[in-house]
Amino acid sequence: MTDPEDPNGSHLASVQVKLNERPVRQASPAQMERAWRRNMGALPQVERMEIRTTGVRPRPTVAYALQHDDAETLGKAAAELQAFLATIPGVYEIADSLSLGKRHIEIELTPAGEAAGLTPAAIGMQLRANFHGMEVQRIQRGHEELRVMVRYPHERRRSLRELADERVRRAGGGEMPLSMAANLTESRELAALMRINGIRTATVEARTDAAVITPDQARRRVVQEIVPELHAKYPGLTIGPEGGERDERAMLETLGLLVPVVLIAMYALMAAFLRSYWKPLVAVAGFPMSFAGAVLAHWVLGWDLGAMSFLGLIAVFGVVVNDTLVLLDRYNTIRLENAMLPAIAAASAAARIRFRAVLLTTATTVLGLSPLLYERSDDLIFVVPFVVSMIGGLILSGAFTLLVLPALVMIAEGAGE
Repeated sequence: MTDPEDPNGSHLASVQVKLNERPVRQASPAQMERAWRRNMGALPQVERMEIRTTGVRPRPTVAYALQHDDAETLGKAAAELQAFLATIPGVYEIADSLSLGKRHIEIELTPAGEAAGLTPAAIGMQLRANFHGMEVQRIQRGHEELRVMVRYPHERRRSLRELADERVRRAGGGEMPLSMAANLTESRELAALMRINGIRTATVEARTDAAVITPDQARRRVVQEIVPELHAKYPGLTIGPEGGERDERAMLETLGLLVPVVLIAMYALMAAFLRSYWKPLVAVAGFPMSFAGAVLAHWVLGWDLGAMSFLGLIAVFGVVVNDTLVLLDRYNTIRLENAMLPAIAAASAAARIRFRAVLLTTATTVLGLSPLLYERSDDLIFVVPFVVSMIGGLILSGAFTLLVLPALVMIAEGAGE
């Protein structure tokens, strides 16, 4: 079930579970992940743990970027935010970007080492060649190339204590003890340093179990309960959205800019085609009906509204505009052929003539999509909310086109008559 990006590192471990196909397996991968995490218990020696059920790992749904000039203050604030997230039921995989990197040795020359003509770089190169190895030859075997490395035997590379007896070569010839040439200090810094707009930054990330708490609910608790406390306790601290929340905000900002432009373009095209300023508004009036149908279908079938649901709703909007244009075009044709015909008679005739086309379009689409409502395979189950939105929206939008739209046209045209 886990799928680390780099399972070959010596500091990484992975466990993979191959699941039986349905119907042999009754539980979904999400249910198995939830049960595995619930029964796994605490792992105090593990720095970070992830459970994946899909090949594509979504970004954390609860994530914040903390900014402060002081590294110690930043670490304390990140630790308190993680501790608060741990108290929220349904929040898991809490982590930050302040994890420590690999251990490394800092070399500081002694006066004796400087007198011998040594440099930290020269000592480091010698130690690397002795313990890590130096390439001395490459051998070609068929299509493969083998590298020959020379280094100390494994017994001499087990512990850092071996450095106590190490000797280094001087620039002018001869050797001297490493302990005399340099002072060695072991240290461990952060694995990654992050800055946003030149300010030191740390991220705190977590995920939520939708069966217990939604990401919006978790973020609301963070903003209302812990963020004001951190601002008061650490002056100068800045906390902003990160991860999935920032992506959502960016998407909404983009949609807020593009959707009005698209609607204006649609209105201009429909107004030019229908030769009317108010008829495109009547066509758009079917959008609320489609949305209501999608929400009702989700409620009846027991599915949650998500991103795929809204994508299905957008597809329904296209069908609504198409059916509306077909009916209004027939209405305009009837009025042009007989200008003395009342609006109520023209609207009734247009609905009667286009009834079969609209009904067949809606019925065939609904029937064609309905088998996907029973799809429960792990590869296609994410499509079901899309189908639910389309079926619910198509049913109510079809009723709108055949029943409500002629009435709206009759009211608008009849008032002028």
